[in-house]
Amino acid sequence: SLLMSIVWALGRFYSPEDVNIYILDCGGWAMNIFAGLPHVGGVALDCEEEKFQKLGQMLTDEIANRKKSFLKSGVSSLTAYRQVHGGKMPAIILVIDNIIPVFEQYPDMEPVLAAIAREGATYGIYLIYTANNTTGVRYKVLQNIRCAVAFELTDKGDYPGIVGRLDKMSLPGIAGRAFFKGNPPIQF
Repeated sequence: SLLMSIVWALGRFYSPEDVNIYILDCGGWAMNIFAGLPHVGGVALDCEEEKFQKLGQMLTDEIANRKKSFLKSGVSSLTAYRQVHGGKMPAIILVIDNIIPVFEQYPDMEPVLAAIAREGATYGIYLIYTANNTTGVRYKVLQNIRCAVAFELTDKGDYPGIVGRLDKMSLPGIAGRAFFKGNPPIQF
């Protein structure tokens, strides 16, 4: 629900000229409802290998092109680039529902996801994903995630790696409650 709310909010508050969204759906295929949103460049279901490959190559090329454009313009952020060029470059949001099968089924996507997690934000390319646990999320991606939300987890020992030390904090048994990464984590 949170992932869907994020996509709806991006579509509501930004124009397609400001934000482009690409969705990889390895969950229950519910994200396919966004296929018609003008902001969405495409939705790939976990069984659509060709779409995964094309998206991976497109994102790799886009990072390389943006690096060159930013260097040529003498800027170091999307905001600065837009100021110099009049807002001509959209942010790109890669949304992945259930990232763990991506690593298992499409190992060629791992370096792409690691690059986006590591340096994508500098170039206006962002990664938003869901996972049921941290075990299957590759370290190269996980170590570069700066913002994280954790709903109630079965293994309480996973919280510190996702949102930080909880000390004696806990979530009440109310659906929708979560922790946001911080020092200390913020409960919402």
